[in-house]
Amino acid sequence: MTRPQEDAGLGAVERVRGVREQDSLIGLQRSMSIRAERLAAAERARARMVAMPAFRQGTGAELLAARAVGRRMADASREAQDAAEAADRLTTEARGRWQDDRTRLRAVEHLLQRRADVRAEERRRAEERDLDDVAGQGWLRRRREARR
Repeated sequence: MTRPQEDAGLGAVERVRGVREQDSLIGLQRSMSIRAERLAAAERARARMVAMPAFRQGTGAELLAARAVGRRMADASREAQDAAEAADRLTTEARGRWQDDRTRLRAVEHLLQRRADVRAEERRRAEERDLDDVAGQGWLRRRREARR
Protein backbone atom coordinates (compact mmCIF):
# COMPACT_ATOMS: atom_id res chain seq x y z
CA MET A 1 0.00 0.00 0.00
CA THR A 2 1.27 3.48 -0.84
CA ARG A 3 1.75 5.61 2.24
CA PRO A 4 1.68 9.41 2.47
CA GLN A 5 5.11 11.04 2.71
CA GLU A 6 4.68 11.74 6.43
CA ASP A 7 4.32 8.00 7.03
CA ALA A 8 7.30 6.92 4.94
CA GLY A 9 9.44 6.21 8.01
CA LEU A 10 6.71 4.21 9.71
CA GLY A 11 6.06 2.41 6.44
CA ALA A 12 9.70 1.29 6.44
CA VAL A 13 9.37 0.14 10.04
CA GLU A 14 6.22 -1.76 9.07
CA ARG A 15 8.03 -3.52 6.22
CA VAL A 16 10.99 -4.50 8.44
CA ARG A 17 8.70 -5.75 11.19
CA GLY A 18 6.62 -7.61 8.62
CA VAL A 19 9.72 -9.42 7.38
CA ARG A 20 10.73 -10.23 10.96
CA GLU A 21 7.27 -11.55 11.73
CA GLN A 22 7.35 -13.74 8.62
CA ASP A 23 10.84 -15.03 9.50
CA SER A 24 9.80 -15.89 13.03
CA LEU A 25 6.63 -17.56 11.74
CA ILE A 26 8.73 -19.70 9.40
CA GLY A 27 11.01 -20.51 12.34
CA LEU A 28 8.01 -21.50 14.43
CA GLN A 29 6.63 -23.71 11.68
CA ARG A 30 10.03 -25.38 11.25
CA SER A 31 10.41 -25.96 15.00
CA MET A 32 6.90 -27.43 15.14
CA SER A 33 7.82 -29.81 12.33
CA ILE A 34 11.01 -30.87 14.12
CA ARG A 35 9.06 -31.27 17.34
CA ALA A 36 6.56 -33.55 15.64
CA GLU A 37 9.38 -35.62 14.14
CA ARG A 38 11.11 -35.94 17.48
CA LEU A 39 7.90 -36.85 19.30
CA ALA A 40 7.21 -39.54 16.72
CA ALA A 41 10.77 -40.87 17.06
CA ALA A 42 10.41 -40.96 20.86
CA GLU A 43 7.12 -42.83 20.56
CA ARG A 44 8.65 -45.34 18.14
CA ALA A 45 11.61 -45.91 20.47
CA ARG A 46 9.28 -46.39 23.43
CA ALA A 47 7.09 -48.78 21.45
CA ARG A 48 10.14 -50.84 20.41
CA MET A 49 11.26 -51.04 24.02
CA VAL A 50 7.79 -52.06 25.23
CA ALA A 51 7.47 -54.64 22.46
CA MET A 52 10.79 -56.27 23.35
CA PRO A 53 10.05 -59.78 24.53
CA ALA A 54 10.91 -60.60 28.12
CA PHE A 55 13.78 -63.02 28.69
CA ARG A 56 12.30 -66.34 29.70
CA GLN A 57 15.10 -68.83 29.46
CA GLY A 58 18.53 -69.31 28.04
CA THR A 59 22.17 -69.29 28.97
CA GLY A 60 23.88 -66.73 31.13
CA ALA A 61 25.46 -65.15 28.04
CA GLU A 62 22.02 -64.85 26.41
CA LEU A 63 20.68 -63.22 29.57
CA LEU A 64 23.55 -60.70 29.57
CA ALA A 65 23.00 -60.03 25.87
CA ALA A 66 19.25 -59.51 26.40
CA ARG A 67 19.94 -57.12 29.29
CA ALA A 68 22.46 -55.19 27.18
CA VAL A 69 19.94 -54.88 24.35
CA GLY A 70 17.28 -53.78 26.83
CA ARG A 71 19.65 -51.15 28.29
CA ARG A 72 20.51 -49.83 24.83
CA MET A 73 16.82 -49.63 23.94
CA ALA A 74 16.03 -47.84 27.20
CA ASP A 75 18.93 -45.41 26.58
CA ALA A 76 17.74 -44.79 23.02
CA SER A 77 14.20 -44.23 24.27
CA ARG A 78 15.42 -41.80 26.95
CA GLU A 79 17.58 -39.92 24.41
CA ALA A 80 14.69 -39.70 21.97
CA GLN A 81 12.42 -38.40 24.75
CA ASP A 82 15.06 -35.84 25.77
CA ALA A 83 15.33 -34.70 22.14
CA ALA A 84 11.55 -34.39 21.95
CA GLU A 85 11.47 -32.31 25.14
CA ALA A 86 14.26 -30.07 23.83
CA ALA A 87 12.34 -29.60 20.58
CA ASP A 88 9.24 -28.76 22.63
CA ARG A 89 11.15 -26.05 24.53
CA LEU A 90 12.50 -24.64 21.27
CA THR A 91 8.99 -24.57 19.83
CA THR A 92 7.74 -22.71 22.89
CA GLU A 93 10.56 -20.16 22.49
CA ALA A 94 9.89 -19.83 18.75
CA ARG A 95 6.18 -19.27 19.44
CA GLY A 96 7.07 -16.53 21.92
CA ARG A 97 9.38 -14.81 19.41
CA TRP A 98 6.71 -14.99 16.71
CA GLN A 99 4.04 -13.59 19.05
CA ASP A 100 6.37 -10.74 20.05
CA ASP A 101 7.16 -9.96 16.41
CA ARG A 102 3.47 -10.16 15.47
CA THR A 103 2.56 -7.81 18.32
CA ARG A 104 5.21 -5.31 17.24
CA LEU A 105 3.99 -5.44 13.65
CA ARG A 106 0.36 -5.00 14.73
CA ALA A 107 1.34 -1.98 16.83
CA VAL A 108 2.89 -0.24 13.82
CA GLU A 109 -0.07 -1.19 11.62
CA HIS A 110 -2.43 0.19 14.26
CA LEU A 111 -0.46 3.44 14.47
CA LEU A 112 -0.50 3.82 10.69
CA GLN A 113 -4.24 3.17 10.63
CA ARG A 114 -4.83 5.74 13.37
CA ARG A 115 -2.81 8.30 11.42
CA ALA A 116 -4.82 7.54 8.27
CA ASP A 117 -8.06 7.89 10.26
CA VAL A 118 -6.93 11.26 11.65
CA ARG A 119 -6.08 12.50 8.14
CA ALA A 120 -9.46 11.29 6.84
CA GLU A 121 -11.21 13.12 9.68
CA GLU A 122 -9.23 16.28 8.93
CA ARG A 123 -10.20 16.02 5.25
CA ARG A 124 -13.86 15.54 6.21
CA ARG A 125 -13.80 18.58 8.48
CA ALA A 126 -12.07 20.70 5.81
CA GLU A 127 -14.71 19.61 3.30
CA GLU A 128 -17.47 20.52 5.76
CA ARG A 129 -15.88 23.95 6.28
CA ASP A 130 -15.70 24.47 2.53
CA LEU A 131 -19.34 23.43 2.15
CA ASP A 132 -20.33 25.76 5.00
CA ASP A 133 -18.47 28.62 3.30
CA VAL A 134 -20.19 27.89 -0.03
CA ALA A 135 -23.58 27.67 1.70
CA GLY A 136 -22.90 30.93 3.58
CA GLN A 137 -21.89 32.73 0.40
CA GLY A 138 -25.00 31.46 -1.35
CA TRP A 139 -27.14 32.68 1.55
CA LEU A 140 -25.51 36.13 1.39
CA ARG A 141 -26.04 36.30 -2.38
CA ARG A 142 -29.70 35.39 -2.06
CA ARG A 143 -30.15 37.92 0.75
CA ARG A 144 -28.55 40.70 -1.30
CA GLU A 145 -30.68 39.84 -4.31
CA ALA A 146 -33.80 39.84 -2.15
CA ARG A 147 -33.00 43.39 -0.95
CA ARG A 148 -32.74 44.77 -4.46
